[in-house]
Amino acid sequence: MAEKKSKRLLRLVEIQRQKEKIVENDLALVLAEQRYTEDGVTSIIGALGDFTPVNMVMAGHYAKRLSSLETKKEKLNKHRGLLEKNKLTESVKADRISEKVIVAQSDEAREQEEEDLQDLIDGLSARKKSSLW
Repeated sequence: MAEKKSKRLLRLVEIQRQKEKIVENDLALVLAEQRYTEDGVTSIIGALGDFTPVNMVMAGHYAKRLSSLETKKEKLNKHRGLLEKNKLTESVKADRISEKVIVAQSDEAREQEEEDLQDLIDGLSARKKSSLW
């Protein structure tokens, strides 16, 4: 027997929710990386502001590192925006499919009721025909 539309749609909803969770996990990783990068920027700025001999010698290195961290920070911000957009997209897709599931279930219930009613009518008409003989 053919699989019902509502069951297929339910599977699609599950898949969309899984995709949404994957994007959430990726977003969590990006947020953790952003915190780590921000901590690095803070520590480098602190080291640049410190006038100890070691930090004064390493100032050039600190400046290069600060520049690379700022670049990384910008990339992470863009990636975060993209992931937030993807998460919203996957969530909306799952919600729309969920709405279609409800419609499909009501259609299937109505079809089942119609089939049951038709079976009842067929049974009654068969009884009438057999009683006439």
